[in-house]
Amino acid sequence: MGSSTSVAAVYYPPNNQLEVFFVDTQGALTLVWKAQNGPWNRPFRLTVAGFATPGAPVAAVFYPLNNQLEVFVVDAHGTLTLFWKAQNGAWNSPFQLSSQGFAPAGTPVAAVYYPPNNQLEVFLIDRDGAFNVVWKAQNGRWNAPFALTPKTFAAALTPLSAVYYPPNNQLEVFHIDRHGALIVMWKAQNGSWNAPVALTDSTFAPPGAPLSAAYYPVNNQLEVFAINPHGALALKWKAQNENWRPAITLTQDGYATPGLPPVAVYYALNQQLEVLFADSHRCMNVVWKANNGAWAGPVPITLTDCLGSAVTWAAVHYPLQNQLEAFTTNTAQVLFVEWKVNNGPWSPCPVPLTDSPPAPPPAATVLETVRIAQLTGPRDPQGLPILNNTTAWGVPGVDLGASTDHNGNLFFFFGDVPRADRNQGPPQDADLVAFSSDTQVGPHGITLHPVMQGPWFHPFTIEPPFGVPATNRTPTGAFSFGGRAYVFAVVNNPQDPTGLPVSILTSSAHPEQAGQYRVEFQFDHFRFWQVAPVVVNNAWVDGLPLPSGPGLILYGHGDPGAIHLAWMPLPVPTRGRAAPDGIRYYTGNGRNPWSPQAADAKVLISHPPYTSVSACFFPDAKLWILVYSNAGPPKEVPFAITGPIVARFGPTPWNLSGEVQLFNPCRERAYGSYMHWPGLDTIVPDIPPLGEEQGWAYGAFLTNRYCHWDDTSRTLTLYYLLSLNRPYQVQLMRTRLRIS
Repeated sequence: MGSSTSVAAVYYPPNNQLEVFFVDTQGALTLVWKAQNGPWNRPFRLTVAGFATPGAPVAAVFYPLNNQLEVFVVDAHGTLTLFWKAQNGAWNSPFQLSSQGFAPAGTPVAAVYYPPNNQLEVFLIDRDGAFNVVWKAQNGRWNAPFALTPKTFAAALTPLSAVYYPPNNQLEVFHIDRHGALIVMWKAQNGSWNAPVALTDSTFAPPGAPLSAAYYPVNNQLEVFAINPHGALALKWKAQNENWRPAITLTQDGYATPGLPPVAVYYALNQQLEVLFADSHRCMNVVWKANNGAWAGPVPITLTDCLGSAVTWAAVHYPLQNQLEAFTTNTAQVLFVEWKVNNGPWSPCPVPLTDSPPAPPPAATVLETVRIAQLTGPRDPQGLPILNNTTAWGVPGVDLGASTDHNGNLFFFFGDVPRADRNQGPPQDADLVAFSSDTQVGPHGITLHPVMQGPWFHPFTIEPPFGVPATNRTPTGAFSFGGRAYVFAVVNNPQDPTGLPVSILTSSAHPEQAGQYRVEFQFDHFRFWQVAPVVVNNAWVDGLPLPSGPGLILYGHGDPGAIHLAWMPLPVPTRGRAAPDGIRYYTGNGRNPWSPQAADAKVLISHPPYTSVSACFFPDAKLWILVYSNAGPPKEVPFAITGPIVARFGPTPWNLSGEVQLFNPCRERAYGSYMHWPGLDTIVPDIPPLGEEQGWAYGAFLTNRYCHWDDTSRTLTLYYLLSLNRPYQVQLMRTRLRIS
């Protein structure tokens, strides 16, 4: 099978190699490859830069005679050029199969091995619009290009797809004509080529659109796919070399973008035919059928906006471990691979095979990110020691963990605790409070002491009316001042006519004891649901509303999907239901940077999905740090769950850098190791309490007590809690960075 594409991938049996070819951004024909399913080798250039148009289509074929691998591309001078090697030896010098100017530079090429007479045939549209074939037989000399049609038969640069169809030993080549009809040219038993035939009317695909044809051995079917003018994946097919069946669609209209290419590949395991394509959000999708049954899907298998503007494809069945591997480029023009093993789940993490283009230096460079320990739960996913078997407290699992130093202890305010098998004690989704007196992180983490009441943990409890009912009162940020521990919490106020969640500030003089937290005030309805507070000396930061004295910086995430900034003086004013008059909201207006009106708050960072926020300040380094998650819950944007934990750095709370990834589950290879992905591990059900669901990184809360700055090396060490959803337990992480 051969198809017009900007990427070509071939399984090469000698040494069990998988080889991928593309023309890079500098116009060099480039190869990446692996052998025996080992690591991918670094990209290797087969030509100098400028050889071809960047991104020019490539075709590649394994030719069994002499174990040859042959690669075809139309170079920058319009010459059809061959690259080849035999017996996995050295690559031979380029060989020109046509004259210069034979076809426009970057013309799509289709190539296919045709078993009768051991022929290798290459197809393309020349500069005059004629359909041409170039071929050799029995590994002899190449024949000169031969036009099978008159001039102007097709538009220049028209993509082609060619397939060997075993019934009747047919070779069939397809394209979409100037009107949008599917056209086939074919020959049987290596006889004469038949005249072109239109298989559809002009509604099958946009004129000249890319397409993909595949032979499906079950029932001897030949199937051709394209994205139609309505944005649906369309299929035309025949069986047993009988009449072609009417075209059908496999997705809804508008699901994909007209004119983007699909790629079809036969996957022998379970006799599956799989078609990969880009949806309208530039997310890689797959539809498939097994044993010629009903089509399944579409199912997205990458993050939205993953694919680049010029979507290109290659897909191949790699026999080792029965892998199906797909190759394309992302928005940064980086070639990556997605794959599955033994028909299991597709990898949640696309693996880059080429480097990202040069970018401005980041504000910080991550030196390492490691998981220190799982702080909670009965077992560790990697068998590490557990210092805190929280099941003894009635806590089978938990997430989140905003923290503050108070009276010599580090207090943690965790999130929802499921009851699981427990039918006594705190209700479902009550919130754990625990503290640690450890002054440094040990090799297996830190020791927690829960706030208890009888045999069970005593949950974070707020006085009425905000504390009624006793659950769905989530701590989001904490600080200590004037002998009291203060905790921001997002709640549903039963007396609020809007019915919307609100953020409130609560406090306790003795958080180590069971008891209610009193309500200090209700915060902004919309902009500050997830609140990260940082106590400062106002003199540390130029531009605050007061030049000296204690103050409180407040980062908050809320509607309309954004992070905002506020400030308030300390001590906390006399408590009341409304927010105190002293709060000021950052406007970003040079003349009036602070406003008493929450509606004037500037969007500091747009961030539509939910996220907790955490922040800290290092006075010696004059460095502010804001941390949040770019992952989204599984039911939202597909594969947003694989997003990273990021940080921004800056000299003031409002002047922050671009994002730096502290934790990336793909980079850290967390999935299948200590972070669950269905089909890759047994974390579910090995680690209770919750059931099957993908893991995602959220609830990153800095533990300021353990973070430190080294001024000599400009190295920052951050310790933070991290929730992974599955396992539904809290992890202690460490990231070391060098600040630019």
